[in-house]
Amino acid sequence: MFFEGKQAHFFKPLYVTARERYAFAIKALYERLYGPESLSSQRFDRQAALDTLERAIAQAPATIAAYDDPASTQILAGQLEPAVCLRELEEAGWLETYMDAASVTKTWRLTATGKKFARQLWELEHPPTRTRHRNMRSCAASLAAYVLKGDADDLLDARGYAEQVTSPRSGL
Repeated sequence: MFFEGKQAHFFKPLYVTARERYAFAIKALYERLYGPESLSSQRFDRQAALDTLERAIAQAPATIAAYDDPASTQILAGQLEPAVCLRELEEAGWLETYMDAASVTKTWRLTATGKKFARQLWELEHPPTRTRHRNMRSCAASLAAYVLKGDADDLLDARGYAEQVTSPRSGL
């Protein structure tokens, strides 16, 4: 069952009064950890997580739900604290900690389920792209043929393949 164990309150951050701020935080965590500009060489320790959450919360619109949620009344008047957001996301099953073997430090990451749902939230604003590896190989082969033979048709073929390498995903 999905709503058992650590995932018993998985969607709680998305139905409290500050849900928009939590959604921005989840998307920011996904982008920082797995997005196009993510750096796997950098550790994602507590301070990096708090910095990411602080920026995301500051960018999120301050919307208040039509209903009053007693669990988040402290958020109504002020700003959601990054440390509170980090703790709530971990308790709900979005985030987990693990020991990084290389640096022997405690590091944060999205859980497998958290990563799947965070990706869906992130893709609402960032349409996914699909890389066509066949076109990449064809482009490289055409460029190699142009270098060897000097035939302009090979160069034009390479340009055509290069244009098709990345395209917005449509209907897939």
